[in-house]
Amino acid sequence: FRTPDVDSLYLDNFYCGFPGSQLLDMARTPLLRHASPYRTFHSAWSVEPQQSTLSRLLFSDHKTYLIELLMKQDQMSMAASIESRVPFLDHTFVEFAMRLPDHLKLPSGGKHIFKKAVEDLLPRDIVYRPKMGFPTPLRKWLGEGRADFLHKYLCDSKGLVAEYLDVSKLTGILDRHR
Repeated sequence: FRTPDVDSLYLDNFYCGFPGSQLLDMARTPLLRHASPYRTFHSAWSVEPQQSTLSRLLFSDHKTYLIELLMKQDQMSMAASIESRVPFLDHTFVEFAMRLPDHLKLPSGGKHIFKKAVEDLLPRDIVYRPKMGFPTPLRKWLGEGRADFLHKYLCDSKGLVAEYLDVSKLTGILDRHR
């Protein structure tokens, strides 16, 4: 069930394994019951409320998700002894991109200006190919027998998670998922 707010439409869907309301319902400690799981995102989201929804989402992502993603990228590249670079995060380039009007950011499924800039340098089928992500088959993995140990660990009434979450509620959610 979705409500018309940024938590429900965006954050619950993208940032969390559970909707925020469900996570708060499972919380055992007062700190978790009264804290927003999206506190950091909301801080960035609230900086300039007069901006467009797209600008606020992009700014908030830069201040939260992108930092986390870059840390993971750095750790993975170092673990594989790869010296990686992120050229599109040059601060002057990012500042330029952030100042662009919304209508230039999203036409044709995103990266419109970049695609226009390189379409005479690269083959068209490369520039305009569909986005290719790196999906993790988490839903499938959690439904397989190999995940039994994880289910048992998370739902252990004497385990670490039990100190923070109501294990019976978590067990019900995980069982419904399976």
